[in-house]
Amino acid sequence: MESDLKELQFIISAQYADDLKIEFDAIRSSEIGKSIDRYILRNQIDMLFLCTYAQGFLDKIFHKSIIKNISSVASYPVLILQ
Repeated sequence: MESDLKELQFIISAQYADDLKIEFDAIRSSEIGKSIDRYILRNQIDMLFLCTYAQGFLDKIFHKSIIKNISSVASYPVLILQ
């Protein structure tokens, strides 16, 4: 995961380095929705960008949606791509 994050950071920063200040961090927590919300508020982030991924039938039944959790409590802009 860390190597994927570093690669993604390199690609996006190379493309948009002159236009935007983009930062990447990995957050590990059992309560990921709350942890992301606290991180956003504590660091005064302007916008949160999230991507969805295809889920199987059992994943939809047994796993909570992080995107639904965050977007329901967010007091900041959230951009969601499918």
